[in-house]
Amino acid sequence: MLDLNAFTPQLEIISLKKILQDAVTISSGQAHLRSIKLNRKFKGSDIELQIDKMRTIQILLNLISNAIKFSPDNGEIDVECN
Repeated sequence: MLDLNAFTPQLEIISLKKILQDAVTISSGQAHLRSIKLNRKFKGSDIELQIDKMRTIQILLNLISNAIKFSPDNGEIDVECN
């Protein structure tokens, strides 16, 4: 069982586009090894979020890593923010 008292988020205000950009940049090496192109599609206005940056980056990295893992070599992955 998860001990909620042991979890203390480190909240900070950060741009949604910035955190997505950071996750894409970190994942680019893994994508490059499989010749997969990571496309960033940021449309509309940016928004500021109050989040735990490190935990959110980890979630995004897991999602992008899974997309890379299950994409064919020489494929493309779109990371989109509207």
